[in-house]
Amino acid sequence: MVVELVVQILVLLGAFNMQTVAAGPALAKANCQETCGGVQVPFPFGIGGGRCFLNDWYEIFCLKNGTVPMLKMINLEVLKISLPHYKDYRYSRGTIEVRLPIVYSNQICAHENGTTRIHPSLEGSPFAYSTDDNVSAAIGCSHLAVINNTDSILMGCKSRCRGGNFSRYSDCSGHEGCCKMRISSPELQQFSVAFVKEDGSIARHKDCNYDFLAKKSWFRPKFTDLHELITEGYVRGVLDWGIPGDSDLAVQLNRTSQVYTQRDANTSCLKGYSDELALRRQSFYCRHGYAGNPYLMSMNVQNGISIIAQTCA
Repeated sequence: MVVELVVQILVLLGAFNMQTVAAGPALAKANCQETCGGVQVPFPFGIGGGRCFLNDWYEIFCLKNGTVPMLKMINLEVLKISLPHYKDYRYSRGTIEVRLPIVYSNQICAHENGTTRIHPSLEGSPFAYSTDDNVSAAIGCSHLAVINNTDSILMGCKSRCRGGNFSRYSDCSGHEGCCKMRISSPELQQFSVAFVKEDGSIARHKDCNYDFLAKKSWFRPKFTDLHELITEGYVRGVLDWGIPGDSDLAVQLNRTSQVYTQRDANTSCLKGYSDELALRRQSFYCRHGYAGNPYLMSMNVQNGISIIAQTCA
């Protein structure tokens, strides 16, 4: 009887410990929904009441019976949200992976599943197209795809086809109807694409050319079915994000965080790079070896004094 009781207690303790480990540190604000459609939604993003997210840019709508998270202000489906974190011996900015539409050259080339004539604009938002994680690719025959940012030409690539049609599988090297290009702009929030023929003329109405911005590790030339991709109408892309440097939250976090280069400082939280400050957008990190959400604040009382601290532990 005693043995059975001891076994039951050990089983209960083991189950409790497993639940504790599985739960991990809170990433959303207290009493706020943490997931939608299997996607974890950490603060400053949030679902529900206004206190659950930093401002309207970070509000997530949970649609289709709670299975599809959408960024409210720019109407993009969210696939993954990552907090700034330590990876490969460096601190990486926060990212949000979204479904980006494929852009086409002419109306006759459109598909029902999301192709469009323009790339979504992120101007005025705390988001930017990631220059580190994305690659731009263009599909079509005997044309030059030129990427413009307002009045400046950012990049371009030329593709040719054998037999007048682009290959179903291509390495996107400029042959077989597909070329790819690296984004050179440090802060890309809005851009357009123009499809130009080799003789300099604009692509004809009957020509079908496509352009998209996709996550490098997701888009694998030669292994991606380009015909299927175009029919799908969407690709997986990555946006960088931060919080406004002049927000009340950023002011509080700056008081409790050390700059990235001060690795020996006695704090569990770090604040972002100087170039982010120039863009009026800041990132905050849990120091390597710590876990949690650096954007969540907790209040502790020590010797009768209330102390506001971050939740990296």
